[in-house]
Amino acid sequence: MDATEAKAIVQAVLTDTGQALLAGDFDRFAAPVLLPYATCTQNGAKLLHTVEDLRDGFDTVRQFYLSRNVTSLVRTVTEARF
Repeated sequence: MDATEAKAIVQAVLTDTGQALLAGDFDRFAAPVLLPYATCTQNGAKLLHTVEDLRDGFDTVRQFYLSRNVTSLVRTVTEARF
């Protein structure tokens, strides 16, 4: 698999999980996630070990977006490789 194919796959996942997040669909959001899962935000890096950890993060981000009336997300892959 080359970098172009990897980017296409990751972009599809970003788009789908973003839509799931805005829709409040945790099951759809969580489907492509393998635990443990490393995440990094402006608050730092974190390793999520359980579905409950993932759910807490999902709920926190969703509430943040709702409080700011976010209605769409544009997330773009800049690099991907397998």
